Amino acid sequence: MITTRSKFTIVLKAENKMETYRVSEKLFKKIKEIIAPYRSICPSAKAIRCIQINKIFKSARDVACWLCEKGLTKSSKANERIKNACRKNRRAYGLNWEFIE
Repeated sequence: MITTRSKFTIVLKAENKMETYRVSEKLFKKIKEIIAPYRSICPSAKAIRCIQINKIFKSARDVACWLCEKGLTKSSKANERIKNACRKNRRAYGLNWEFIE
């Protein structure tokens, strides 16, 4: 019998005790959606526009997810590259990007 490990892990920490759980992607997304309002760190994301296709994303993380879906990258640092491209007025992944104020 072949078993595969879940790529989705949830880590819960309460006082001095930490527990980890491997869950399915579906369950992971459901839990993440439920607990999103309780995040202790809420980064203020800037909206980003792809100039060539005139598509607006609410954050660099959304851009990175979109790039992965399109097969343009598998990099975990895609959102940082997009933010740098916006700051320095350069191209990233063959496209031009800008922050929306």
